Amino acid sequence: MIKVEEVMVRDVISVTIPATVNEALEKMQKHKKPDLPVINKEKELVGIISLEDIIKNPNEDQIALVMFRDFKSVKEGDSINKVAKILLDYNLTRVPVISKGKLMGVVAVRDIVMNGISKLDLTEKCEKYMKEEVPCIWQETPLRSALMIMVYSKSNFFMALGNNGGIVGIVDTQDIMSSGEFINELKTTELNISGEGDDWTWEPKNALHIVSKKLTLPLKPVKEVMSTDLVTVTKKTPINRCAKEMKKNNIEQIPVINAEGELIGIVRDVDIIKSLL
Repeated sequence: MIKVEEVMVRDVISVTIPATVNEALEKMQKHKKPDLPVINKEKELVGIISLEDIIKNPNEDQIALVMFRDFKSVKEGDSINKVAKILLDYNLTRVPVISKGKLMGVVAVRDIVMNGISKLDLTEKCEKYMKEEVPCIWQETPLRSALMIMVYSKSNFFMALGNNGGIVGIVDTQDIMSSGEFINELKTTELNISGEGDDWTWEPKNALHIVSKKLTLPLKPVKEVMSTDLVTVTKKTPINRCAKEMKKNNIEQIPVINAEGELIGIVRDVDIIKSLL
């Protein structure tokens, strides 16, 4: 039985409160992470902050007001089978590993697949776990629109369609986030320094100028950031082979094609971990 300690990531990218949303965004972009554990100064885990949380709370600046506090966690000695069930039951992509309240690491769906299932002799065919419904997007879709579609459809990737309707590439959240840049944004807040009852005063209010950073996406279409070197499998490909291809190519989903090379489905890492239940 493979345990969490054998597959988990110990060198965790996290953010320490108090901190701003922009600080979290910068780390997400730099390290290509869709979410981050939030810890306090004692290194105790207090929440999880995700890109979705940030986008859905555009007017909040502090992480503590945006992060998700009711998180699930596991222990280093737990089996990957137990973790797989938690991830699937609660529709999670990763879960923190905790010991006495302290953050010890993180174990994600991809860790279980690449460092666990890829080593197991699981010969069930891909067709048992593949999805026939494939999330797609037009290659000319602007990046900002593509990111919002991902957030609201709760899909972290899309197959990109060309002008003739054929598959021309694949794009995920990390591809889009990596293309963005942080720019300084000047916010002006007016301060009324008039005394009480001085409604008649004609002097203008003082202005407080605050410089903050904002993540902006370039005016580019999906086709300029998508991956075009696609790895594919067939519906008869064994599950452990799919896991090995994901590990080899550092990917989280693989298109499934038929004998004619036509797209018939997609197999994701989150689909593969169902083989552990």
